[in-house]
Amino acid sequence: MSEEKKKCPFCMGEINAGSTQCPVCRKVIPSTEEPKKETEHVELYNPNAAANWSVLLSPVFGSYALMKNWQILGNESAAKRSKIWMIVLVVLIVILSFLDVPAYGSALILLVVWLFCEQKPQVKYIKAHCPAYQKKKWGKTVWIGIGVYCVSLLVLTLAGACFLTDS
Repeated sequence: MSEEKKKCPFCMGEINAGSTQCPVCRKVIPSTEEPKKETEHVELYNPNAAANWSVLLSPVFGSYALMKNWQILGNESAAKRSKIWMIVLVVLIVILSFLDVPAYGSALILLVVWLFCEQKPQVKYIKAHCPAYQKKKWGKTVWIGIGVYCVSLLVLTLAGACFLTDS
């Protein structure tokens, strides 16, 4: 007796219908017990717009938006993963700012890795589970992101200046 199959919402690999974790990409599969009508009218940040804003404001900003989306969708494990991405990216950006490496190259690599590992899976999930979602407005969030970005640049610049004068 064979078990019913379905596609993983993240990697589109074939999995058993009752699986809670994909054996291919190892991601936790959100429960499908709630009716689809409830998830179709949720208000989410557009993950593609989050990627575009991340080009300007860093993937830290995009990770925040994706984390908020996952929380609204009720997927706490994915929200936790986005939060971990945020923390790791902040640490890497701080470390890279003190190393003598090309800033644009390393920032581009971080952005591309984040896009493929974090942003693209959310786009696939939203297309599969709530294609008619309401798009959240970016205004206040973007202004806060710009403020945080400017303050972080100032702090890193001052820290770098202090670091260089001490040597």
